[in-house]
Amino acid sequence: VMSRLNSLLKHQKRFVRDTSHQLRTPLAVMKTQVQSALRGDVAPLVALQEIKHTVERATYLANQMLALSKVEQLRQQTDASVLNWAISLRDVTLDLAPLIAEKNLDFDIYTEDTLILAHDWMLRELSRNLLHNAIKYSPVDGVLSVRLEVQEQFAQLTIRDSGKGISPELQ
Repeated sequence: VMSRLNSLLKHQKRFVRDTSHQLRTPLAVMKTQVQSALRGDVAPLVALQEIKHTVERATYLANQMLALSKVEQLRQQTDASVLNWAISLRDVTLDLAPLIAEKNLDFDIYTEDTLILAHDWMLRELSRNLLHNAIKYSPVDGVLSVRLEVQEQFAQLTIRDSGKGISPELQ
């Protein structure tokens, strides 16, 4: 127990160090953008758009760092439980419904009860990342379909969208 706690403490210290280092850059950029806007170097609307982009980048970075920390914490725990992925997936979908509506996506979801051994947070984070990416890269008025089924004792999540797909270089 002491060894696990020591390892967790080391990880948290490393996380704080890494996070502070990673967040310095967007915060410094934002400070410069605000100063530039206050001096009148750029038009107010342009300045706000630049600051908005920087805030979004910093928020994304902070969320990624927090997720990595949570994954490491859960990796060291052995208290996974049997969960119904269908319930988690539907909850996450409801959370993301405003983004689906904002893009006016033709949305369809089908789920079967799918029992798996997992950590609730990790399962929700997996579902959220996959759905969020599909929404993000779908065009306005596009199509988004989500299916969760059991295939020969395996959970199968299929997300189809009408985005342009992954570039050949990234494939």
